[in-house]
Amino acid sequence: MACTEMYEMENSSDELREEIGNDNKIRLWGKRWFKTVLFTLAMSLLSAVFLLTVIHFATGVQLQQQFDSQGTKLAVLLTQIKCNTKLLSKENISCEDGWELYKKHCYKFVEETETREKAQEKCSEECACLVKIENADENSFIYSAGGLPDTRVIGKLHEVYWTSGIRIKKNNWLWTADGKLVTYDNFNSIEPNNINGIENCISMSNDGTWNDYRCNGTLYYICEKQA
Repeated sequence: MACTEMYEMENSSDELREEIGNDNKIRLWGKRWFKTVLFTLAMSLLSAVFLLTVIHFATGVQLQQQFDSQGTKLAVLLTQIKCNTKLLSKENISCEDGWELYKKHCYKFVEETETREKAQEKCSEECACLVKIENADENSFIYSAGGLPDTRVIGKLHEVYWTSGIRIKKNNWLWTADGKLVTYDNFNSIEPNNINGIENCISMSNDGTWNDYRCNGTLYYICEKQA
């Protein structure tokens, strides 16, 4: 075989090997690219699943809170219907044991400490609301009947009972018992002072005067209902 032919064959072999090497590189690069794409897609899918799970959980919590809220409102409404039915069937003006009668209303002085919200729930269970104090005579009755002098701390005012009064803005107040504005008040001379901006509920102190107090505090409470 001529030298020229052998040289050409060697060149052809080199070119073939080079092409095969290039093909292998392309295949290797293609595999790496494909793996990268698959990994990216997998991570995107996992992220989407995680996001959907979070959204589903959050939505579920919100729905549960709405159901709980509606359930509470329904329970209160049913209690009111039950209480009104009992009231219509009464023939005489009187109060149950443990309640005090004053001008066609019954009052219960509960010496168990609760937050205002919990106290209202407890009153509602007995067909009542937290007390609404409409005038000085009623305030004097509550001061006397509630045994407030016996709970005094010598030389110091002391919050004793929750009422249904709440702040609606600055020094404007509302009775949640019937949704009416407070027109009579008996606040202590240095009250209401709204310490730290969180004293938004009316309590009665041991001297019969009123105070603005933090609603999440725990006090005794007074329930009131029609006789």
